[in-house]
Amino acid sequence: MDEIRIHYENAPVAGVTREVFTASFLFNGTKQELKLSLEAIDLLVELKKNKPQGQAEEWLWVEFFMDKTGKYKFDYMYDDPPLIREQVKYAK
Repeated sequence: MDEIRIHYENAPVAGVTREVFTASFLFNGTKQELKLSLEAIDLLVELKKNKPQGQAEEWLWVEFFMDKTGKYKFDYMYDDPPLIREQVKYAK
């Protein structure tokens, strides 16, 4: 496996929390869907309950990346979550 990517959104919309995620891995140049276990999803929910150190506001979505060397990165985002925004747009 060359890399893993997880995109997780957890944000309120009209007073109701929405949760959306995608996960994929790259193997020999081919991107494939990664099925997350319930335990992995529970960990994402736990991560949402905690703000990154030094951050005043709560993040709305996060992107996680890890390559085959074990190098990883979390990018916390505070703006409008794109997948939830798309869902809401088509739900109207």
